[in-house]
Amino acid sequence: MIYNLGNRVVNNYMIPLENGYMLIDTGYADGFRRFQKKLQKAKIDPKEIKYVFLTFILKYE
Repeated sequence: MIYNLGNRVVNNYMIPLENGYMLIDTGYADGFRRFQKKLQKAKIDPKEIKYVFLTFILKYE
């Protein structure tokens, strides 16, 4: 099962692997607290995230 732990603006996909999870896109820094809550709700320990794959990076000036 692929989990989307994002919101209306950002998608944060968690893909289960044999040894943990791969996170696709981290989202914005100010959304980290919400992401943590969604991890807890899905019963995923952050230590289980083994890989992070970024599809794009936004640069603010």
